[in-house]
Amino acid sequence: MTPAFITQQLYTKADIYRLLQVPSAKQKGSWNTGYTKYEHNIYLFVNIGVPGRSGHDYDNHWENEDLVWYGKTNSHKDQPLIREMLEHECPVHLFTREHDRDAFKYIGIIQAKTYVDVSPIQITWSIANPINHLRPAIRIHTATAWQLLMHNAQDAQQQQESLFCPFTEKEYWITAISNTAVELQSTDATPILLHKRLFAEFIQYLNTGLHIPIREAGFQVPLTTLAAIVWLLPYLDWDEHAEHILFDEELVPSTPTLTEAQNDEGTTPSNRRSRAGQNKFKDKLLSIYGGQCCITKCNVKAALHACHIEPHAVRGFNHSINGLLLRLDIHALWDKNLIGIHPETRKIHIKEALRNTEYQQLEHIQIAPRKDGRSLYMIGLKNRWQEFLK
Repeated sequence: MTPAFITQQLYTKADIYRLLQVPSAKQKGSWNTGYTKYEHNIYLFVNIGVPGRSGHDYDNHWENEDLVWYGKTNSHKDQPLIREMLEHECPVHLFTREHDRDAFKYIGIIQAKTYVDVSPIQITWSIANPINHLRPAIRIHTATAWQLLMHNAQDAQQQQESLFCPFTEKEYWITAISNTAVELQSTDATPILLHKRLFAEFIQYLNTGLHIPIREAGFQVPLTTLAAIVWLLPYLDWDEHAEHILFDEELVPSTPTLTEAQNDEGTTPSNRRSRAGQNKFKDKLLSIYGGQCCITKCNVKAALHACHIEPHAVRGFNHSINGLLLRLDIHALWDKNLIGIHPETRKIHIKEALRNTEYQQLEHIQIAPRKDGRSLYMIGLKNRWQEFLK
């Protein structure tokens, strides 16, 4: 059963049993002794500054964002459950309270940072996504998010847009949409069924505010289904290694279609634009160019970069028509205007500095056409060509 707790919300033990669907025969017992393991998740129930019901009064306390915690009487590092905690073998969920009869507040996923080999064992825990434990969690409204996803799915189906899944490295197209599900098909992979029920579970997970590797979250929704959700919601993206889901709360109220990556608005303190949609932008270009550099045909994914025609710093224009999929070294040459693309012929031209080098062979190569047949951003191409000619 996937934990669906919300950070900063209060839960009684009865609430927890109900949410996790713990059978009556497995309730109480170890659940009332401070920590227990259930279905590949460990749950810590910690009293802060107050004795537990067993009468034990340990100095559990916060040190900034970290929690200093003591285990059960006679606990030590070689006990199987303590060892699982220390070695991060499964998610550890933290619940705290400051009065003995209160419900517990859910803090989130924690990870062992350091420990002192005394008895009872002392462990310093860090929160996976540190937040001030008095600050309310951000919420995504499930029904609104589903409506947005369905809107984007219909738009993607009409425009025959495709999803490039970072886990299967396959391309998928939406083939069926109903009120409760979206189906995506690939020519050579298992179909993806994005059901409304699984979607709701996923939004509950996001609302916990956790940013731990998705494969370690104890989450049961298939990774391919997660890829489809991230593709269709504007405020989600994968990190560079497709291990964490990135969440931009500023985009939650927005309702644009999202078959393309969102344009990046605003600036960081260094006056450089935030690149929240960069990974989604790359996934789109991988699909459009068949996973190959559009100039060299290199197909090593780790060596490929999503490249902007109009520089990203101008206005954060992340639509795929403003993108090229280039090998890393070719991207560097493009950024330095050592190569140019003629806006009419789409052929490569090189600067004098590249003659008599291995890059001379790029001269007059025509860039590969997009698989969807769409044209590139002509204004951007013309501006870059003028830059190249200077």
